[in-house]
Parts: sequence; C-alpha cells; structure tokens
Amino acid sequence: DRKIEYDNKVATLSTIINKNQKDREVELEERHREAIQRIESMKETWAKHQESVNQAIKMICDKHTIDYVDKVPFKGAPDNTIKLCDEFIIFDAKSPASDDLQNFPNYIKLQTESVKKYIKEESVHNSIFLVIPSNTVQVIETFSYNMGDYNVYIVTLDVLEPLILTLKKIEDYKFVNELA
Repeated sequence: DRKIEYDNKVATLSTIINKNQKDREVELEERHREAIQRIESMKETWAKHQESVNQAIKMICDKHTIDYVDKVPFKGAPDNTIKLCDEFIIFDAKSPASDDLQNFPNYIKLQTESVKKYIKEESVHNSIFLVIPSNTVQVIETFSYNMGDYNVYIVTLDVLEPLILTLKKIEDYKFVNELA
C-alpha cells in the first residue's frame, strides 16, 4: 500500500511539475508576444507621427503657396523640406522609440548633431527643425541648439504653421528690400 501511495504521489508531483512548466512556457510566450506587440505599436506610432508631420507641412505649403520639395537635389533624404528665399528648410520628424521617455532627450541631442550632413549641402538654410510629438515636450529641456555653423530647433506639430508663415514673411521682406 505504501508503495502504491508513494507511486501515486510521485505521479501527482510529476503532473504538477509538468503543468507548472507548461504554464511558465505559456507565460513566457505571452510576454514575448506582448513585447513584440509593444514594439510594433511604437513603430506604428512613429510612422503615424512622421506621416502627420508630412501631411501638415504639405497642407500648410498648399494653403500658403509655399514650395514643398518632394525630392531634394542633394545627398540625404530629410523627412520634409520646403523652399523659401532660394534655400531649403528642413523639418525632420522625430519620435521616441518606446514608452519610456527617459532617453528621448539624449536621442534628440544626438539627432541635432546628425543633421550636420544637410548643412554641408549648398542652399540649405542654417536652421533645421526637429518636429517632436506634443506629448514628449515635458521631457525636453532644451528647445534650441546652437551648433556653431547651424542651429537646430525642437518644435511640435501645432507650431508648424506659424513657424512656416514667419519664415515666409522673412522671404517677403527680402523680396521687398530687393525691389527698393
């Protein structure tokens, strides 16, 4: 009887261990699926931000008869470029890679240095604008960077129209001065 009872308890224990292992595998698989889903969601959010910036700038350009440049005549492929005063003004959409915004300011700082490649090109305005989502503003401490031979400004989507119109006004003033 003891032998049978022992065998039954060992079998029960084996069943419990197997069930725990299967449950653990299912749990790990679920976590992995959630992590992949979160990454895909962030990529989708970034793509939506980039697309909304693109659409907003195109709409502003159409509304105010400003040249939107689809393909720049220089090396590189900035997200959005407009042409004012015979200069290319670059608007690059930037979005955090995850929900954790702790590293976003460092990412933005790195991006201010990486846009230098555009400044080296002829007819590129010495101010570049990085367009960030409005919900990330609270983690950004510096909104303008003087990089020596160029400046980088951090702006949000809702600032684009007044900003572009201000840049257009500068073009209008230069045109009036040339006529005088």
